Amino acid sequence: MAQLMMEYVPEPPFNAGTPETAGEEIVQSFMQLGSPLLDAFLAQTKDTASQLKLKS
Repeated sequence: MAQLMMEYVPEPPFNAGTPETAGEEIVQSFMQLGSPLLDAFLAQTKDTASQLKLKS
């Protein structure tokens, strides 16, 4: 999963450095596992953006 998160491709120990090489099953598992983190990041980004709009 770390390779996929970083899209690490130079000489990876496993061939999963991109979504294409990781395959659909691994990508879907990663998206499910990472969903709470991605949702929290999106919520924080939206909150920050709305605060910046209020200041301008």
